Amino acid sequence: MHLQFKTKNRLSLAQDSPRLELLPSAPENRRDIGASGYFQCKVIGQQEGLISDLVWTDPSGNEVPDERSSRVYSSSKDPSKELDLYVTNVTEHDSGEYTCRARYGNQEITNKFNLLVYMKIRWVDAPEEQNPFAGTRATIKCLVKANPPAIVEWLDGNGDFIRKTDRYTPLDSGLLYIENITSADDGEFLCRAKVPAEGEMSERRIKVEVYSRPEITLPVRDSEVEIIESQEGSIRCQATGKPEPERTWYGPSGTSAAEVPGLRVDGDGTLSFLPADRSMAGQYRCQAKNQVASVETTVNVVVIVRPEIVRYENVTFADGQSATLVCRVTGSPPPTVSFRKTGTDITYEKDVIPVDDRVMVRQTQEGDEQVGELSIRDLTRADSGTYDCVASNSGGQISAPARLTVQYQPVLTAPETPEVFTWAGHPAELRCGVEAEPRAEVGWSFGGRRPEEDVHMEQRMEGETSVLTVTPVDAGYFGVYQCSASNSQGSATLDFTLREATAPGLIHGAAVQAITSTTLEFSLPPPESDGGLPVHTYLVQYVQQGQQWDAALTREWPADGDFKVEELVPKQTYLFRFTAENEVGAGDWSEQLEQQMPKVDVPQPPTLVSADGNPVVAAGAGPDVVIASDESDSYQARWTAGADNGADIDNYQVSFRKLIYFKKKWQVVSSAPRRTSVVEMPGSPAFRLTGLKPDSYYRLEVRAHNEIGYSQPAQVIIHTAEGVAQEAAAAPVSRSSSLVVGVVIAVLLALVILCDLTCYAVNKRGITHMLCSRARGSSDVAKLTEEAASEKEPLQENGNGNKSSPPPPEANGERGAGDASEEEPLKIDKAQLDAAKDSAV
Repeated sequence: MHLQFKTKNRLSLAQDSPRLELLPSAPENRRDIGASGYFQCKVIGQQEGLISDLVWTDPSGNEVPDERSSRVYSSSKDPSKELDLYVTNVTEHDSGEYTCRARYGNQEITNKFNLLVYMKIRWVDAPEEQNPFAGTRATIKCLVKANPPAIVEWLDGNGDFIRKTDRYTPLDSGLLYIENITSADDGEFLCRAKVPAEGEMSERRIKVEVYSRPEITLPVRDSEVEIIESQEGSIRCQATGKPEPERTWYGPSGTSAAEVPGLRVDGDGTLSFLPADRSMAGQYRCQAKNQVASVETTVNVVVIVRPEIVRYENVTFADGQSATLVCRVTGSPPPTVSFRKTGTDITYEKDVIPVDDRVMVRQTQEGDEQVGELSIRDLTRADSGTYDCVASNSGGQISAPARLTVQYQPVLTAPETPEVFTWAGHPAELRCGVEAEPRAEVGWSFGGRRPEEDVHMEQRMEGETSVLTVTPVDAGYFGVYQCSASNSQGSATLDFTLREATAPGLIHGAAVQAITSTTLEFSLPPPESDGGLPVHTYLVQYVQQGQQWDAALTREWPADGDFKVEELVPKQTYLFRFTAENEVGAGDWSEQLEQQMPKVDVPQPPTLVSADGNPVVAAGAGPDVVIASDESDSYQARWTAGADNGADIDNYQVSFRKLIYFKKKWQVVSSAPRRTSVVEMPGSPAFRLTGLKPDSYYRLEVRAHNEIGYSQPAQVIIHTAEGVAQEAAAAPVSRSSSLVVGVVIAVLLALVILCDLTCYAVNKRGITHMLCSRARGSSDVAKLTEEAASEKEPLQENGNGNKSSPPPPEANGERGAGDASEEEPLKIDKAQLDAAKDSAV
């Protein structure tokens, strides 16, 4: 009973004791980060006046201040009855248990709630671009924060989940490990963060680009680069790597090359020498650096110093001695020295066997100089000349000339013959060529006399020739003259003979070479002597029989011309005599030549010529030469006159007729008449043939006419050019009309053929029977045509560059009517041939 009393009493006291009530009353309250919260702690009960020290404590157990300046603070209008808790701009650190405390007498009463701070998914360490280093264990980060905590999934660029493999290890925490990563792993990865309790999800695409350490590809380590002094050069440092490495050059002293005067470093890693100087030689270092690593390579720069000829001098030696040309050169690397004689392609080099075994080349080094020596033993005058010293190295080539002079005694030369012809009062020159080294003293003498002692002799120098001009006044100046020369090496003499020239001797054996009624052409042999001088003219005198020579006519001919006399009288007898003339004068007349002229006759045939005046047919080529016309329907004929044979040519007869080539000879076409025209003289010796057919053959004949008659014809066969066939345009017919007519004709033709075949089969009558019975006649005509076609001949030269070509057999039913010169018709004429063809059809 007592125990029960006490229990009841305690319950009663508890019910009467004050308590703390929280609003909101939920044991857990949720607030979002950044939001604010308000929570009230209120004293409930009859003894509330006994409550004191009402406070709020935070999750750390610290008392919440009542200062409004704090983000978390407490405040109240009546601190003995209630106390408000304010949490402004909530952060994740605000989460936890908040307790309201008060003192009730000696007791402490409390009430508390749990503040849940909700945090959305936040990307804490998840860069959108990440660059791991190749060959390492890469860590791709996607670290997030959330409350409640989030889990992380990894997907590749195709949207497939990345699962744990030997190379890939994805973690829920947001890390992705990739073993031995390479550039093949470049790409996009998808990081997906999820909060299952809240149903929240967020994604981020992370681009992974694997960086690689630099590698220098050029220049090769410890390689050597040559640069020519005074020229610009460059070395490029080529490097690979991701990202592209930065390249820096350092000079031999270790300082940055960009700071050295005369050097420049470009952004692409090119080191330029502006220009190169020999002081720039040495070891250079290229450094390539990026976020992954730094690498270096070295290169040895060699500055090439181009050759320079320091000393190379002219030398002089005597004939038969040995000579040495010395050439001193500098350069780096040491130049090679060779020699070359100017005007030749012969080069003399060390260790190369020369063409001339008298020549030797040596090269030695004396200090910084290379010494080249060209030695020639047993010198001759031909060794004189300029020799180039040629110094070469990788920097280039330079040459300089020096002259080798070989001294020798005079050498005298004369023209083809030392004999010179002249005559009294006419100056003559004696020319003595003098070659000597050193220059020789030259003199002349004749019978003890010297030029300075005789006014009729004069000496002068023309280059290396001594010229003695002699003007003989009597026979005492003809004879032997001596040219003499001397120098320090010796002397020489040469004799010249001055002879007296005379007029040419007699001409023997003159003869007539060609004759017409009014012209004569002679053949003249040289005179028995030219008198010592060239014959330049031939002369003829002629008289009619019975006349005296003082009435003779004289004609002159150049020595290289035609010896022709024109305008002679027909049937008259003439006497001719001849002589030759040189600079001295004309010789004596030859014996008389008597010749009677022919009577007046028809002219000589004309000569057919082209537009430029050249004969179209070579002499003696025959009448059947074929020439091509540039035109298809006409031809311009031109000619030059032959001899008129004593009577003036008053006209020309021009005729032409069509031909065919049949049975291996030219024959006229019987159906084509000869067409003849007359060209009157005086006038132009030309005529245009018109009305010709394309690709056809015509015989052209031109005859000259005088009062006696016609000449023989000048003739040629003309082949006209191919023409363009013109087809008559048919009148347009409507498609419907053509179709109707065609059907009607086809039906009628079928009926006719059917009837004809019936007649042939039953009665042996009709068109079919007639064609079969005439098959033999058709084959005979075909055989004739085939035989003519088989006799075509290939092109032939006519002797003047013109092409001759026999035409095909008769065309368009034309047949030969006989030989072109005879013009006799064949037995088978055109009418007969047409009849044979009709019977075949």
